[in-house]
Parts: sequence; C-alpha cells; structure tokens
Amino acid sequence: MSPDFISTSKMPVSSADPVSVAVQHSINTSRKRFSTEDLDQKVFGTAKRILLTDIQYVETNSFDGSITENLKSKYTVLSDTSSEHSENKIKNGYKESHKELKATLMNKSDVLPKPKKVLYPPELIELGWKDNVPVGAGLFNLGNTCYLNSTLQALFHVPAFVNWLLDDKIHTTKCEILNGINHTECIICAMKKTLNYSHNNSGSVIKPVQIYQKLKLICKRLVHGHQEDAHEFLRYLIESMEKSYLNLIQAHNLDSYSKETTPLNHIFGGYIRTEVTCLECKHVSTTFSHFQDLLVDIGQANSVDDALESYFSRERLGEGSEAYKCDQCHKRVAATKKFSIERPPNVLCVQLKRFEILGGKNCKHVSLSRSLDLTKYCHKDSLIEGQQYHYKLVSLISHIGTSANCGHYTAVGHTSEGRYYHFDDTLVRYISETTLTSTSNAYVIMYEMVPQPTITNKRNATLQSINMNGREAMTSRFK
Repeated sequence: MSPDFISTSKMPVSSADPVSVAVQHSINTSRKRFSTEDLDQKVFGTAKRILLTDIQYVETNSFDGSITENLKSKYTVLSDTSSEHSENKIKNGYKESHKELKATLMNKSDVLPKPKKVLYPPELIELGWKDNVPVGAGLFNLGNTCYLNSTLQALFHVPAFVNWLLDDKIHTTKCEILNGINHTECIICAMKKTLNYSHNNSGSVIKPVQIYQKLKLICKRLVHGHQEDAHEFLRYLIESMEKSYLNLIQAHNLDSYSKETTPLNHIFGGYIRTEVTCLECKHVSTTFSHFQDLLVDIGQANSVDDALESYFSRERLGEGSEAYKCDQCHKRVAATKKFSIERPPNVLCVQLKRFEILGGKNCKHVSLSRSLDLTKYCHKDSLIEGQQYHYKLVSLISHIGTSANCGHYTAVGHTSEGRYYHFDDTLVRYISETTLTSTSNAYVIMYEMVPQPTITNKRNATLQSINMNGREAMTSRFK
C-alpha cells in the first residue's frame, strides 16, 4: 500500500481588501517584464505608489452593499444598550418594524434565538438503522483519493444520514422537476446514487465517479489528483450538500437560524453556549454558536473522554492588554470562559487535533470508547427533565503517516448487523471491537445519539414549537 501525499495550495486574497488586490495585480503584471527584480522592492514600491494615490469618494445614501452590512447580516441582536432606536433597523440583513425589533430585544440574552422558519421537520430524522443495510462496496482509488473514499465510507455508515438520504423523496422529485429526469445531478443526488450503487454492489468494488467529478462543485480549491485533508473534505462536502438543499427551495434570504434547520443540520448540527464571567462584578456574558464538529486538543488527553473533559472545562482568560473587557464594568478585568452544549447534535463529529501548523503530527495513542455520555457537558437550563444524551460510535476516519504532508486515510463503519468493518480503498474486512478501540490512528470520530423515544418526542416538540404563532410550516412549501 503506497501512501498518498498531501499538497499545499495558496489561499486567495480577500476581495474585501482592495489594497492587497491592487498590490497583487501590480506585481503579477510587472513580473512579466521584470522577472529578476527583488520581490521586497516590488512590494514596497507598489504599495507606496498605491497608498499615495488620491482616493476618489462617491456619495451614497445606501449602505446595503457595504462591508458593514454584510457583516451585520451574520449576527443576531441579543441585547441593545443604545438609548435611541430608529423606526426601522437592520437585523440579519433585513428591515424590521419597530414593534418586531422591540419584541426581539425583549428576549433574554441567555436564550438561544429561534429560527423564523423550519426548513425540514426535525422529527423526520431517524436514529439507528431502520432496516438491514448492506455493508457496502469497496472504493477504487482514482488517484490520491483515499481522503474522499474514507469520508464517503464514514458517512455511509452513519444511520441517521443514510436514513435521510434514502428516504427524502421530496428533494429528488423537486430536483427532477426543476432540471429534468436526466438533469445534471446536484451533490445530494450524486451522494444518494453513490450510496445506492455501493449497497447494490456490496462485496465488490465501485468507482465513486459521481463525487469525484464534482470536486470543483464541492470546493473550487480541490484539485483532481491531489491528496486533501479528510476532515476538510468532510466539511466541504456537507456544506455543498446544504447549499444544494437551500438552492432547491430558494431559501437564501432567510435568517441564519432558519438556514440551520436543514436535514444535514438536524443530523450533524448543534449549538454551543459560551459564558464569560467577570470575576469582579460577576456579570455573565452569554453567546451561542452553531457547530457541526468539535476540534479537541489531545496534547494532555489519553482518551476521547479526556479531550472532551478538557474542552468543556472552565478556563482563565488573558490578563493585561489581553484581558477581557466586561460589558458591565466597561473595563478590562480578570474573567473565565466556559463552553457547554446548549443543543446537542444527533450525530457528534469529533476531530482530534493531530496536525500542527508547521506540518508535524501528534501520533500519540488516544483511547476510543464505543459510547459517550454528553449529559454532563450540557447546560443545566437546556436539559429536559430526565434527559440523558448517550452516544455510540458509528464510524471513524484514520490517518496513517507521520505528518500532514503525507499519509493514507482509511475508515471504519458500524453496520446494521452490529459489526465493525475496516475500509481501505478497495479492501473491506471485518475487525473486532478490540482492534477498533486500540487503534492509534483515529482522526475523525462520529458518534450517533442513542434514541430515547419519550425524551426524543419532547425534544422534537420543543423544536416544532417555533412553527407556531402564525409562522408557515415547512410542509406548505411542497404543496
């Protein structure tokens, strides 16, 4: 088995930085005429010339297209300390009436904001295997594509993901109506076809060409024949599927919380509560952030449980000029920060922080557990009475190698028959639980919540309540 090699690529210059763009354009142009000129001199001379150029201002009465408004659209107002409010303000990129804004500001800052619309009913997400599902086929390596193969195998052994992908007939039907039966497949349809192809050829080997051909659609920077980071590809793939889902139902102008009610977010998404406590006045500042995986440090951890314990432990913030500025004291003070889970995901994706910035790798053995209990990491105010959040290991991606610059990816998946299988490109074989938990190469680990019918129904009822008060239910979108 020959290792695949990871390539590096330059990050694009931000289009929001006109000076950088102008300098880069000037250098790229001059390079054709003065290929031997010193790069430092070119940067200095070009930057000086650009910065000394007169700036022409254009008067405008609208800031809708400005960078400021683009940034505003990414945030939700939880509290407002200003004394005056205009009749119409901008919130999440949209104008709201004074009455609506006032109602929004009355919400407590320690309560997770609710989406205005639910795009996919959360109760339709089914945990655990519904039926006897084939182990699946091995996947040909199409040229440094072990990262792609391993990611697909890991996803294809997450029951909640498979159940949705195979059962969501609405998306397939609308996709065919919009683009024709022989339409160019969106990434969701391509994933569904690849999954069915794998199931129909279980015990054999297939080529995942439907996904490989769409690398540029998944992410423009992905290059055929180049090795990529499996976790990055996983994130790009899920994001691309979400975009396909939103495109089909034309849901681009919704608030961010509504966009986070796609089936993929119901499966992999959760919310983290961050509480920063001022040690002088005891004021607690609360914010919420959406997540689809947790990146945990393994420097001092010997197991996944240790890493999670460290992630959710309270930490002391910096001092001096790096100290936290309290909203209540209006000065820099000593403070602590603590993460907790506000809303746990149905599928928890844990990424072990193995790779270093300079390309090295932490190859230490990290013990895996077949089960996790996330209850102790959940915020007390978010727990439903009697709720216990237990998870079981359903799949993982391993990296074999000593650095981020080279190596080979494989995967492990838990099947409906209750056994674990190892997927190494074309090779598919059974492995024991002892072999699984003793592996020292685990990189990305996926745990699925163990269903608890009574509690799950209460949780879904809570999520469904956001459709009330006259808001349109998602089902009406398909009438």
